[in-house]
Amino acid sequence: VPLAELYGGELRGWLSGHGVVLQENAGVRTCSFLPTHGERLGGGGWNVSLRDGTSHATDHVILAVPFDRVADLLPEPLA
Repeated sequence: VPLAELYGGELRGWLSGHGVVLQENAGVRTCSFLPTHGERLGGGGWNVSLRDGTSHATDHVILAVPFDRVADLLPEPLA
C-alpha cells in the first residue's frame, strides 16, 4: 500500500507545517554523509543525489524504499 494512501494529506500538511520539505517520487541515486552542514552545531547532514542529476543538502533523510534497496543508497561505511 503506498504511504500516500495510508497517511495522505494530513501527514503531508503536518510535516510542512513543521518546516519539513518532502520530495515524493524522487529517484535517489546516492546519499552521502556531510561532516558539516550549514550552521548546525556538531555538523553532520546528508547530500542526496537524485537520478535527475540534482542534489540536495539536508539535515535528515527518510528512505522510503524497499529494505533491499537501502544498502545501495548509503555510503560504504553505513551500508
